[in-house]
Amino acid sequence: LIRGSLLLLGRDERVLLLTLHHIVCDGWSIDVLVREVVNLYEAFGHGLPSPLPELLYQYADYAQWQRDALQTEVLDEEMAAWRRLLGDAPPVLELPTDRPRPPQRAFRGAIAPFALSAPVVDALRRLGQAEGATFFMTLLTGFASVLGHCAGQDDLVIGAPVAGRTRPEIEGLIGFFVNLLPLRIDLSGEPSYRELLTRVRDLALAAFDHQGVPFEKLVETFSSHRDPSRAPLHQAALSMQELAMQSIELGEGIAAHPWEIDLGVSRLDLTLFVWPDGDGLGGACEYDTDLFAGATVTRLLD
Repeated sequence: LIRGSLLLLGRDERVLLLTLHHIVCDGWSIDVLVREVVNLYEAFGHGLPSPLPELLYQYADYAQWQRDALQTEVLDEEMAAWRRLLGDAPPVLELPTDRPRPPQRAFRGAIAPFALSAPVVDALRRLGQAEGATFFMTLLTGFASVLGHCAGQDDLVIGAPVAGRTRPEIEGLIGFFVNLLPLRIDLSGEPSYRELLTRVRDLALAAFDHQGVPFEKLVETFSSHRDPSRAPLHQAALSMQELAMQSIELGEGIAAHPWEIDLGVSRLDLTLFVWPDGDGLGGACEYDTDLFAGATVTRLLD
């Protein structure tokens, strides 16, 4: 579940490599983990005991809360809401590909970076605020517009990870809390961008209200005919990271920096990741290299 290695690159340089199974850790957890390691490093470096308080709750408590919250009657109501949200949604996003889709996914992938400048991000935020929409909803509207245009579809589903930490007691825990929400977006009728943003806002709010249903339950209900060449329910996703990994000063001239690693995998056809980068926005598109050439993804990002 977790493996740690310390790489000694020189007298004054080390790399701490932590490999964690996703079942015990999510993106939010990594931020908690890094913060706690820094606190421990500073305390132990000065001969002090651990400054971390005892945890009032453990992951097992969260698991029990989730189980209690999804008893039969409540789960039936939640699934009825998802039937209204997903209904007869199209099972696939038919994006044009550079290569024929293989009969079974191999999960080979690559990363294409991009960035949005501060003036563009500021304008997008103002637009969203004027329509009562969050920045995520504003970005999702643009992403859906591009994908719908490329696929020639006016009805599509885009996945969105949510942190799943709906109780303050679990904000400081390390574990797997994230859930995936399949968001069905209606592009019909040639709506203006503002009109589409209103649709996306209303859809997202309704989906967030029912975010407690595990994604695997939605797959079980709405994806009865599985296709090994495609991910179930959605083949594209937008993941907005609220926190970007930052460099850290540990005192006494010691600094720690994140080290990005390209794993060469893609879990979906396309996944768009965005995160804060100063006053602008950093991002990357993870894409399936069995389907797309790098130049195609770069044009899509443009």
